Amino acid sequence: MYNRSMEETSIYYQPTYKSAYWPMILFVTHQPKPKCLPVHNRFAGKTTTPPPSFCIITLAYCLLILWYAIGSATIAAGPKAQETAVYVFNANYSVTKDGLPIASSKRSLTRVDTSTFEFTSETKSVGVAKFFSDAHIYELSRWNMDNGRIRPQKYLYKNQSSQKKRLVELVFDWDKNIITNIINGSPWTMAIAPDVKDKLSYQIQITLDLNNQSIPKELSYKVADGGKIKTYRLQVHGIEVLEINGRQYNAIKLSRKNKDRITTFWCAVKLMHLPVKITQQLKDGSVITATMEELLSFKPVQLLPHKTTAPVKLQQ
Repeated sequence: MYNRSMEETSIYYQPTYKSAYWPMILFVTHQPKPKCLPVHNRFAGKTTTPPPSFCIITLAYCLLILWYAIGSATIAAGPKAQETAVYVFNANYSVTKDGLPIASSKRSLTRVDTSTFEFTSETKSVGVAKFFSDAHIYELSRWNMDNGRIRPQKYLYKNQSSQKKRLVELVFDWDKNIITNIINGSPWTMAIAPDVKDKLSYQIQITLDLNNQSIPKELSYKVADGGKIKTYRLQVHGIEVLEINGRQYNAIKLSRKNKDRITTFWCAVKLMHLPVKITQQLKDGSVITATMEELLSFKPVQLLPHKTTAPVKLQQ
């Protein structure tokens, strides 16, 4: 297991409850002198009345123990609460291939209703690359939270480039335990798998899982991909320091390898493990890199009980 340093975990909770000791002690010691009740000392065989200072010290000591217990319980509960914390965001990424700009990407996570969210990614070719390819890819994943786990409802993939138009839609029916795949209007179904994700929502699940106090050396996810349920395994390589646009990030590095490419994520600790850099190394040796250029918004949202939402509408 990989354990975080205290500096890295400081974002999850700040044990500042000890700073309340002194106001509490001052409150106790500045009260009028109490009248202590007589106490029978069975060893001395007589009844005595303790001095007021003894009562004050005893009361303060008891309150300190109670305060410490409350603070410790709060800290113990803190990480568990953070495991299901969802941060909505809006970020812009630049995309390069072997160092040359080829595209720009916008990624955003928004809250639709109660515990339902939409994660979208839109990538368009830019600069000289537009003369060779008018790539325009739009992805959407709609999901809700179920006991700290993402439960996808629908996934959309829309390639609007003139060379290769493609429309893919996945509908997750958890009551019937089936996934309906629709590719360019042709549907078929397959059995659903427990805790399955789509190709977009599993990336958000990574950030939620990395918010734990301890991180395993490997993360594994079942993903509906290409009409099959595939297992995505990511190796956790530890923390690296990245400098992006003059900003330094302590980022957890993860990588996933398949027959076509090696995909690597760098998830920034102080951004609740939002990826600030993603690379794909292809079989021909070329490397595609997406780097966060702007983080336009980033804030936590309170999770509420889930209720049914309206169906996803395709963008025209």
